[in-house]
Amino acid sequence: MPIRYVLYLPKHILREILNEATSLGFVEAYGVIGGYKLISEDSIKLVVKARIPINKFSYRKYFVLDQVAWINAILKLKKKGLKYLGIYHVHPEGPPIPSNADLHMMLQCPGEVWLIVSLEDASCCAYYVPTFHAKHRRLDVELI
Repeated sequence: MPIRYVLYLPKHILREILNEATSLGFVEAYGVIGGYKLISEDSIKLVVKARIPINKFSYRKYFVLDQVAWINAILKLKKKGLKYLGIYHVHPEGPPIPSNADLHMMLQCPGEVWLIVSLEDASCCAYYVPTFHAKHRRLDVELI
């Protein structure tokens, strides 16, 4: 039986992400998400408890990850006692499906969750690459 991966996302964090992208002028707002993992024999549950926006080098069609700001954001999560889960970013136009650039970055960062939010309809999807050379997987997202 395959393991079920689930990302639990608080509705208020989703609203914050959408508001952030709108206030920045409909760009690919991005940042990190942190929380904790619950692992059982049939599922891995990732519970989001916080987000830290970065938004350096955010543009309408893409973002460029600022590595120093990214590391600093991860350290802030750790100081709060949270585990780094991954990256979120917004697609101002179109569905929350990974672009080729997103897929390329996901493959370079196995183990991270990629939460993609659509500004068009407020939908979101999450993806995960478990190991190097593995194909990305879509996680179930449950709003809480």
